[in-house]
Amino acid sequence: MLQPLLSFSLPLLWARAPTRIRAGGVVLLLYLIGALEQPLAITRVLPHVTSVAALGLWGIHGALLTLPWLITWQPRDQSSARHAVAFLAALLLGLVPPFGTLGWLHPLTLSGWLYPAWGVWGLVATVTLLLSWVVCATHGTLGLFTAALIANVLYQPAPPPDWVGMDTHLARAGTDIASRMTRQTELTALVEKQWKNTPAVIILPEEIVGPWTAAESFWWQPLLAQARARGVTLVLGAQRVDPSRLRNGALIVEPTREHWQLARQPIPLADAPLPSALWPSLDSGMTQIAGRRVLFSFCYEDLLTLPMLVSAWQGPAPQVIVSMANLWWARNMDEPEVQRNTIAGWGRLWGIPVIRAVNQPG
Repeated sequence: MLQPLLSFSLPLLWARAPTRIRAGGVVLLLYLIGALEQPLAITRVLPHVTSVAALGLWGIHGALLTLPWLITWQPRDQSSARHAVAFLAALLLGLVPPFGTLGWLHPLTLSGWLYPAWGVWGLVATVTLLLSWVVCATHGTLGLFTAALIANVLYQPAPPPDWVGMDTHLARAGTDIASRMTRQTELTALVEKQWKNTPAVIILPEEIVGPWTAAESFWWQPLLAQARARGVTLVLGAQRVDPSRLRNGALIVEPTREHWQLARQPIPLADAPLPSALWPSLDSGMTQIAGRRVLFSFCYEDLLTLPMLVSAWQGPAPQVIVSMANLWWARNMDEPEVQRNTIAGWGRLWGIPVIRAVNQPG
């Protein structure tokens, strides 16, 4: 649980730094620690990128996320009001693209762990708690910590519906026709094993099916027909083939209809070039499955605050979060656990179950 500790420490150490340079330095250090595995992840996902370039991208990333905190910092002799405005400005700037589409460790990710089931009021309480700490309002801080303790004692996690999130352990898929056919055969066999559990919804990991072409559709038709006959919904992590590019998302095959839910935030450099990757979709990320409002989060989105706030703004609140990831590259890394904890926090904030389907390292 290092990430919540770093998120909590960041504004507190920033506010108490004696100089702007030291404030920027401590924030940069926290961001680099929080993304310590980033250079290794870059070289595994983008093998054409050298280790030196990956280290450079790691440093640039950390420096960019530090910028809002660096420019808003105020000396200690300034009034509490100025410190409060500076903190709120840093929080807000950290959500605006490109910062909001590149960074994690945003302090608002603490909301679900501090104030479970409080929803939007949990966000407000988290900001107020951190603000009271920044301006040294002792009584307010104590009261809000007490409220957080009570909220956690009273919190009862929502029972998950009869949905199955399938974890797989498959290597990165090949692109030739034989490899694609082998992959679909493996996946359909895994899905068939789930029939005995009589689930209402079966969810496969992100991108596990690959591009959804006429060939994939043909190979899956027998199983999709079985699912419809059983009244089971299949959620397939796949790529929709658009005229200009592949779009990461989920193909949702219900007994009476098929529809797509697309990822809102591509991974910069990996999924899309920087200009298009730095501006997120303002779609709510929600759709209806089996009569429930479902919020989708795809891998990289698990780490970000901005997509979740966009969903909260557009309301009503989701009833289930479906988190899909493809982490074939994360062997011996903490990345899967970081994603799991971060998205679990958002589920706690709304008091709803998180159903997760991940392709784990083989």
